[in-house]
Amino acid sequence: MKTATLAMPTPWDIDKNPELAALYLLFESLEVTSRSIIAVHPDLLNAEQLRAESLPPDTKAAMMLLESLDHLAQRILRYKRSVSTTQKAKPARIMDTSRKQKHHPDLKQLILPFAAP
Repeated sequence: MKTATLAMPTPWDIDKNPELAALYLLFESLEVTSRSIIAVHPDLLNAEQLRAESLPPDTKAAMMLLESLDHLAQRILRYKRSVSTTQKAKPARIMDTSRKQKHHPDLKQLILPFAAP
């Protein structure tokens, strides 16, 4: 299993693409599932050195499942990258209009008290 990570989507990401929230959860579930399979079959950590013919059937099935999980995780990462590259700009900050803004006096009112008579 490759060690790729998927950043948690921001509220702006989810606003534009709500499916990213579900894909993030799926991606994390794939990671937990992969680690669980490896815990049961620790010999899969050296999968490059193993020959598929010499493996027991359950280990061979676990190896194939890990490969499938890895492919799905990679596709989720590619989708997230493609969505985020098409929408680079974040929305403008929304001004808080609930608070009253202070009234700033006119510049002349600030200067007049200090002006020479």
